[in-house]
Amino acid sequence: MKKIILLFCFIPLFLNIACEGEIDPLQFAQGGELRYPGKVSSATYLAGKERLQIQLTLGPDPNVNKVIIYWNLSKEHLIVDIDRSSLKDNTVDVLIENLPENIYNFEIYTYDKFENKSIPTYLVGRTYGNRYLSILNNRPIATYEAVDNGGVKIIWGDSIIYSAGVRMEYTDIEQNKKVVEIPNIVNETILEQVDINKEIEISTLFAPEPNAIDIFESKKIMRLDPTKLILELKKPYALNHVGGFDSAYGGNPDKLWDGKWGKTFNQDGSGNPWGNEAGWGVFEPKTIPAWFTIDLSKSVKIARYRSGFYWPYMNGCPKKTELWAYTGEGVPTAEEGWNNWVKIGSADNSALTLEEMVSAYSLGDNIYPDYNSVPSAQYYRVKVLETWKPGASCFSISEVTFWRYTN
Repeated sequence: MKKIILLFCFIPLFLNIACEGEIDPLQFAQGGELRYPGKVSSATYLAGKERLQIQLTLGPDPNVNKVIIYWNLSKEHLIVDIDRSSLKDNTVDVLIENLPENIYNFEIYTYDKFENKSIPTYLVGRTYGNRYLSILNNRPIATYEAVDNGGVKIIWGDSIIYSAGVRMEYTDIEQNKKVVEIPNIVNETILEQVDINKEIEISTLFAPEPNAIDIFESKKIMRLDPTKLILELKKPYALNHVGGFDSAYGGNPDKLWDGKWGKTFNQDGSGNPWGNEAGWGVFEPKTIPAWFTIDLSKSVKIARYRSGFYWPYMNGCPKKTELWAYTGEGVPTAEEGWNNWVKIGSADNSALTLEEMVSAYSLGDNIYPDYNSVPSAQYYRVKVLETWKPGASCFSISEVTFWRYTN
């Protein structure tokens, strides 16, 4: 009879507990058996800038509803509530902020709905910050050059293997901000319609580890050197003969831009082979000193002028040459004479040795006006002061070429 009474005494107790909520049946197991929820089956991390993201994969235990992550000798922790119904592939992503650059040891525990605690899963992770940033270098630029339509071609040096590429920010000629992303495998980049007077910001991008959640930037500011940005002016040009002032001439002016001039040096008067290279066509003003005027069709700042030769440092080959730019209004007139003209450079090959002539002949005479002093002009005048034949009554050239600054 006593056993029956005891049984009836326990029944209300169980009913009372059941009414208060779900219970863990193992809490009444004989001998005080402990229950461990399923632990995190795998843990990885993605590095970031003073933060990291931990990726957890949970086991099959359906009762797990919470994860607690400890670090800094368990002085700091983060509680993550779990809704199993919303998980994909049992994966939980946890972002931990405000972790100064360091290596961290994490202890990760799961908890079930009965507040049982799993055995730990351990993870070592690393964050990055200013120390890492201080050792980064920018991808070098080998050189750069002008291209048509106001563009600039950037020619890159060797890429930095562990970088994630380069980002360039510049201002175009309409004052719009432009951003260009350059992968590591690219060796040349065209920046279109660049305002070369504005700074260019170059950021070399670095991922401290594969799949990092943050990208670091090593930045530098670049200014383009306008003296490096030159383009050859497209031919043909036009002879602008100023009647009553410019020298009378013989030959066909079109020979000045047909792409032919002497390349092979010898002083054989028969003209073989340099005469054939020049096409036997020359332009010959009939007096010394003599000059002629060229119309480039638009106002430009000249960066370089070249005369391609006919005679190889003999006869009517120019010895001393000057280049002048017109600064007046409209079209040059005979009445102006040399007024409104400014000399922007000269060439003198009179001191060349025979050995130097061999290599210099194919290059012609070159004049490089100074960027800071040369005006922008449409009309330019080539003036020959002296030729290699004393007392010559004319000079002969086979080709002229102009290069301009792009700004």
